Amino acid sequence: MGNVLEKDRPATVAPKATDTAWEHGSVDFYCDDRKYGFLKRDVGGVDVFVHWRTLKRNGIQEHQMTDGRKIMFKAAATGRRPEAVELKLK
Repeated sequence: MGNVLEKDRPATVAPKATDTAWEHGSVDFYCDDRKYGFLKRDVGGVDVFVHWRTLKRNGIQEHQMTDGRKIMFKAAATGRRPEAVELKLK
């Protein structure tokens, strides 16, 4: 059937972080208009994608995602880059 785009994924289906440790990082960029952003890992490496649905599932409001804000997250492999599936603001 081909790849399912993020916008086509039902809101109730979330990628799973299977036995992943909590990582520390910060908000690199978040765009309220486009409803997504990226987290920068403290240890370096590939930035982690974050979608507004993940924020909502974790009780975080978009206005809290300011550049440089410290955050803890769990990421799962979902396609081109890792995606945050659990979040905690520091």
